[in-house]
Amino acid sequence: MFTHLHIHSHYSLLDGASSPEELCQQAAELEYTSLALTDTNNLYGALSFTAAAKETGINLMAWDRTWYAAGSRTPAAQLPSPQSE
Repeated sequence: MFTHLHIHSHYSLLDGASSPEELCQQAAELEYTSLALTDTNNLYGALSFTAAAKETGINLMAWDRTWYAAGSRTPAAQLPSPQSE
């Protein structure tokens, strides 16, 4: 048994092109028993992936791959200077 553990749907912008339904359909045609959806920074496809997996008989795993930024996202010019405190 083989399971792809790193699949992106079209909900991962610039990473995936297929819908969760298309992914499950293709997996079923290839006789996979399970598939993992790992969209980047979101779980938007989880509901449609769950429905499609149930319909095609695919065991599912769904989670997101989240990127975290170290430090502040505020530009340094907008931060208060230490001298003003």
